Formats: sequence, structure tokens, C-alpha cells
Amino acid sequence: VKHLALSAAAIGALPRKSKAGFDMDAFLLHSLATATIAKLFAKKLHIQTKESFDYFLSGLLHDFGKIVFAHFMPFEFHKALLIAKEKEIPLHEAENEIFKINHTQIGSLLGEKWHLPSNMLESLKKHHYHDSSRLLLTDVVSAANEISKELKIGAGGNNIVEKLPDEIINLFGADMKGIVASLGDVRAEVEKVMIFITL
Repeated sequence: VKHLALSAAAIGALPRKSKAGFDMDAFLLHSLATATIAKLFAKKLHIQTKESFDYFLSGLLHDFGKIVFAHFMPFEFHKALLIAKEKEIPLHEAENEIFKINHTQIGSLLGEKWHLPSNMLESLKKHHYHDSSRLLLTDVVSAANEISKELKIGAGGNNIVEKLPDEIINLFGADMKGIVASLGDVRAEVEKVMIFITL
């Protein structure tokens, strides 16, 4: 119930318009897709039901730092969006150029304010940074994020698909296409949570 309430509150708090030219509906769909795929990963990995919702919520919140930029620094964020598109680089790299900080760091600060547990804070902060000390949750959110971009479900500001974590590839013994196939009908699962968009 706590996790569901936080999910509903987080989505309900999203502004529907942005002066940054950031498509909020596409962002929400990307976030829901990432959350859904992360939960599918948890099921595939036989994660206990109680813990599996951490995967959903971490996927849902993974890019919320972008909302801070879009809402409070829209013109600068618009510039970051343009740089990412023109240079064909991940958005977090363009954010670093403009803000000297990126949405992963902002997201983890939000998570601290919301008193999220440490494993979820790590997933917010490190889902774009690969190192051997990352938790499985972080690897799963990272992979879910890239898969949602590969499948073009929604959009998080730019659609450059980065390399899947080696840990996920090794765990499944498959590439992007094989992992997606192993997760089942991803789009149908995303449609089941689309009700959140109407909140």
C-alpha cells in the first residue's frame, strides 16, 4: 500500500506542461514502461513479491531528476535537450555540460528527501554508471531503461540506447533482443499500468 501510494503521489505531482519543450506525457509513458520492465525482470529473477515492488518504484522514479530541471530551469534544460540531440549523446552528459550536475544526482537528492531506502537511492544515482559494485536492482533499472528506449515506449528526452549492463547480459546469457523475448509481452504489461496516466 505504501509503495502504491507513493507511485500515485509521484505521478499525480507531475506537471502536464513544460516550458522546456519536454513532452511530459511521453516522459510518463517512458517511466511507466521502465517500471513495468523492471518488475518483469524481478519476476524473471524470482525476486520475492514484496521486494519486487522496489523494482517497479525504482523504475518509475529513475528519471524524476529531469522533472526538476524541466520545471525549475526550463530554458537551460531545453538547451541540454538540444545539445543531446545535436551531438547524439546521452541526455545526462548534456546535462553535465549545462548544469555541472545531472538528473541522476538530482533524483537521488529527491529520493533522500522522500526517505527512500538505500538500494533505491543507488538505482536513482547510478543507473547510467556501470561499476562492479552496483546492486542487482540498479542493473535491472538500467537495463529496463534501455529496453524501454529500444522498444520506443514513450520518451525520456532522448532515445540513445546505451549498452546493457554486462551483469544483465551475463545473467541472461543473451543480447538485447534475447532478453526482451525472455520477458514476454512487454507492451501488453505496460498497457495494464497505463491507468496511472489518468491520475
